[in-house]
Amino acid sequence: MHLTGRATCQLAGPHLHSDLYGDLSKISEKGARRRLGLTGHSQIHVELPAYHFVLWEPTHSKCCPGRLLLAFVDTLKRDIGVANTAELVVKIVVVVVVVVVVVVVVVVVVVVVVAVVSSK
Repeated sequence: MHLTGRATCQLAGPHLHSDLYGDLSKISEKGARRRLGLTGHSQIHVELPAYHFVLWEPTHSKCCPGRLLLAFVDTLKRDIGVANTAELVVKIVVVVVVVVVVVVVVVVVVVVVVAVVSSK
């Protein structure tokens, strides 16, 4: 039985996420995937304005009292599990390089297949 909304509040005792929602992923995981996707996309496309701002760390800022000062780059570090921005940049560069290599390999394979098929 899949419960949603107020019905989940009526349950007695501790329950795991999997007990209540089955195989649905947590909303925090979905947010992390989207943040990482945006970061990877903006790091591949240097011409986008987001390229300069995704990994930007504010040097000074104020926030509301009681609110945690958390920049986008801090959230990315938490998502990936790294301590500083240098480690984050290394991991992002590795992923971007792998993606670019995979795209190049796929393009080469497609060109070779088209050449073989057209030569017959």
